[in-house]
Amino acid sequence: MNFFDNHKQFIDCDPRKDRGMPQVNCETMSKRCKATLPTWLIEGKSILDLGSCFGAYGHYALLHGAKHYTGVELQKQFVDKSIELLAQHHTNFTIKQQD
Repeated sequence: MNFFDNHKQFIDCDPRKDRGMPQVNCETMSKRCKATLPTWLIEGKSILDLGSCFGAYGHYALLHGAKHYTGVELQKQFVDKSIELLAQHHTNFTIKQQD
């Protein structure tokens, strides 16, 4: 089972799920996070995510031991949705809209 099979809300709202290749789905996002955010690297650390989209990387990182997550995103609707999604599970995050 992939990590995002249990957290599909982060994938369901992602517009990249409907594009061609590379497509975002539970499997590809789980593999991407596992490869780029290994627990040994992020445990106890603060994570900065530029172009954070809906905060899926933040959710993964926080559930794998990161101390804090900061996401920076350009699009207001992405900022608002990522705050909504992350707040369902976490309090140790910040999402900022870049002007």
